[in-house]
Amino acid sequence: MKSFNVALLLGAGFAKPWGLPLTSELMNFEEVKRHHFPGLWQQKTISEVEARWMERAADHGGSVDRFGQILRGTTLFEPFVRYVGLRLSSRLWHVGGAQQTKWGTGDHVAMQGRLPSAYAGLINVLETTTLTGIVTTNYDVVIEKILGPRRRGRLGGFNYGRVGEQLQGRHFTSSRGSYAHVTVTGSVPIAKIHGSLSWEFSRSGDLVHYVDCRPSRGRRYRVAVFPPGERGGNPFSSQVDLARQILASANVWIVIGYSFPPGDDDVNELIARSASHLELICVCDPRSSEIVDHLKRVAKVDISRCRCEALPGLGSPGLFGAMLSCLETRQ
Repeated sequence: MKSFNVALLLGAGFAKPWGLPLTSELMNFEEVKRHHFPGLWQQKTISEVEARWMERAADHGGSVDRFGQILRGTTLFEPFVRYVGLRLSSRLWHVGGAQQTKWGTGDHVAMQGRLPSAYAGLINVLETTTLTGIVTTNYDVVIEKILGPRRRGRLGGFNYGRVGEQLQGRHFTSSRGSYAHVTVTGSVPIAKIHGSLSWEFSRSGDLVHYVDCRPSRGRRYRVAVFPPGERGGNPFSSQVDLARQILASANVWIVIGYSFPPGDDDVNELIARSASHLELICVCDPRSSEIVDHLKRVAKVDISRCRCEALPGLGSPGLFGAMLSCLETRQ
């Protein structure tokens, strides 16, 4: 089965078993307010975004992506980006004791020792293939924590398109130890086409990669995330180029937790331009049959040239057996 060149395409549903919210759950402000947000600037940001979300309800229709598009070019766009970063990163860290870091631990990219079963099964499947890389629309660091940044990590570890890059910052994992001076040596490229909670734009406009999600939880940083939407304007052109390379190198795509929504024009265009050579697409989602239809209608993928399988969502019983069966019966 190693003859399969597989690319993973991940959306918000991929991080659900980790405990992160789906895109449709991001604007649950009551849940946010119950979290540990001690800073006045955080409380102000949450209130500002909530007020505008309610005010523009008729325009965005409940779509977070559409809301981000509406705010683009306004003074509230940056607070919105900060809110999304804070909302997601808060589910990754744990508040520690008095001798631990103020923000707690857990939001770094070090490889997670023990994985939830939903991810462990996926790793077992991918070990039977050749993984060309991972394309994700997610801002979180779940996939980084699954693989780890070093070659000895799962599936050979990850990189952001350049092996040998040193990540910035030091993360205190406890009162006794820290995680720092990390050089990325992993072999699996990850294209984060809308940025990351662990990235920031420096004052000079350069993209800086950190060992943890500090850009999303510190006011002095400009967290480098960008909501999906219209074609053009994406500041992560190098990541989009990497995504094209990953997708074009694979003859099988495994799509997990991404639904190809009509508003994600930039992603749908990327998918449509990269799918002509495919032999097999496995869509893993509770609404997989509906998403296969989105592939045809929204992303304009001609699936008559390849096999397209609708599989259960991540964490469902029987998913990985069905996935292996699909790979073994390739046309």
